[in-house]
Amino acid sequence: MLILLEPILERLPPSEKITITSENVKLSVFEEAERITSEIKKEVQETKLVSVKVDIASRHGRSFLGLNLQFISREKLSIRTLGVEEITEKHSGENLKNLMFKIFDSFELSVQSIYSFTSDNATNMIKLCTLLDKEINSQIELLYDLETIGDDELIERNTENEEDNRILNSLQECTMLLPGSSIINIQCAAHTVGN
Repeated sequence: MLILLEPILERLPPSEKITITSENVKLSVFEEAERITSEIKKEVQETKLVSVKVDIASRHGRSFLGLNLQFISREKLSIRTLGVEEITEKHSGENLKNLMFKIFDSFELSVQSIYSFTSDNATNMIKLCTLLDKEINSQIELLYDLETIGDDELIERNTENEEDNRILNSLQECTMLLPGSSIINIQCAAHTVGN
């Protein structure tokens, strides 16, 4: 690898010369990952609805959950891979939901912004979609419960927690866009053709 890089590094101006070590490479990778994560967080915060694409790959006794988002940003379709996480537990819908929420949390993404869910038609994926839908519906019930409280108490509750306020505002916008507020479950076309 160094044989390929040395000619390039030699041509860099003295002020930009770098030494390649395993520590420098590791640090650069972590810095770049942080930069990309921050960029995706910013994009996701600017959008109201996202489409989630989920799949599991297993090989040599190991399994991984891949999670992608599709959304419109600045009038263009954006596709971002949020994570590829190893699954160390049973592939149940509940365990997959918890792993998915872990990924969502790292990007400050709420379940209420999910518009559609694309996966293969496996039972655990259908269960995962059902669990996500239940989570959204419980948040909507919370919203309606809060709306029935007097305005003064509602304002007091909303200002207590900025995150709750953001979620409630997001829910109000989403429920206007999606009557019934159910996630649209889509079977992946590649898995449909393959079956």
